Amino acid sequence: MTTSVSGAMLIALALGALPLHSSAQQPPPPTDKIKGQVVSVTGNTVRVRLPTGTVQAYAVEGAARSRLKDVKPGYRIEATLETDASGRAVIVGFSEISVGPGPQPSRSPGTEQGPRRSRLLVTTDLACDVSVDFKKVATLPAGGHTTLEVDPGERLVSAVAPDGRAWRQKVKVSGEQAIVEILLAKEPPPASPAEFDSAAASVVAALADVRGAGSHVAWVLEKKAFGYHDVQLTVSLQRASTRLKRELDKLQGLQPPDAERRRAREDLARAGGEAAPFAALLTDAATTAQSEGTSFGKSAQLRGQALAHLPLMPPDAGALAVLQSSEAFRGALSPDRWPDAGLAADAQDFRLGADYDGDTPPRLGAVVKGGLAEALGLRPGDRLMAVDGRPVQSGWAFKLALRAAAGRTVQLELEREGKRETRKASVPANLGGSLRK
Repeated sequence: MTTSVSGAMLIALALGALPLHSSAQQPPPPTDKIKGQVVSVTGNTVRVRLPTGTVQAYAVEGAARSRLKDVKPGYRIEATLETDASGRAVIVGFSEISVGPGPQPSRSPGTEQGPRRSRLLVTTDLACDVSVDFKKVATLPAGGHTTLEVDPGERLVSAVAPDGRAWRQKVKVSGEQAIVEILLAKEPPPASPAEFDSAAASVVAALADVRGAGSHVAWVLEKKAFGYHDVQLTVSLQRASTRLKRELDKLQGLQPPDAERRRAREDLARAGGEAAPFAALLTDAATTAQSEGTSFGKSAQLRGQALAHLPLMPPDAGALAVLQSSEAFRGALSPDRWPDAGLAADAQDFRLGADYDGDTPPRLGAVVKGGLAEALGLRPGDRLMAVDGRPVQSGWAFKLALRAAAGRTVQLELEREGKRETRKASVPANLGGSLRK
């Protein structure tokens, strides 16, 4: 005997509203379909808001899985259902996947069905991918539009065009619908790879300069009795911090020409976000020591807080991978800063045993005990003025001068604690291979 199943019963089965363990109930035929709007996609499970307002979860099985990558939150779908061996209604095929609002829930007056949602009507002048709170929700053509359901509150809407133009805006969603007009044509075109790479290199160098200048301030506060009384103690650090902010602002003003460079810019901004408090806290530590007459107590606490940012300041080598093959990037960096960018060290480079800043002339930061700088009689805070009478313009120029003098005695001109002095130093014949710092 065959039992007929009404259309209402089939819908109930699809929604999981009725149990499927009765032998009198037959699985719905493959032609049964559902229509609705996608709420979320997790693994191979799609949650769909049906015309009744109910949100139902369906597993996607069989050939339908190949199209699962095209299903996005907010999209409208029409799907074919079957019942699996465990009695679940599963999606086995998609007959429609499209951008736009699906059937809206019907509510009886005075009733609520699920959490209240708001709508975003999004329009765009150029073809682009649209994201809400960093999650891609739609791909629109030029002049396209779509309606998205979002939770009320402040939402970050962003869009990226195929040519790299990017747009973002915070939208406060509180009513039933908010309108977002994406105007990518007004955004500046992406920078050329060479222009972007050169600007990124300047940020890498500025980060290294902040580290070098900061290492001197931290050393004085920890090691040198009463050295904090020097009112010029933080001048180089403040100068390096200002230079870093200027280079970061320049980089942020450029549109990355591709996704890889966009990632590089984000990581450099992250690194700069660690360098800023590093410099500010060290400056506060020096100021506090000067006002309190001691580098202990609060000053030491501030210094410790600053040093906690130091290991987070280097850029991620993986994020800079696209830049490392760029001649413009390499060429904009002094060779002694190549390792800071994840590049192999120059053959002329060697381990100096001291950090230094980007001033002209350069100033040494912390000096490594037992290193070359200490063997040459150098101390933290020394400004490197000249080697054998030839002025030194940078840390790299000082290294090259030592490389040229390997195996003999040179005359070093320094500025130490505000006074010029000259000293002789023996440069080892073997300065090592491609090492640094």
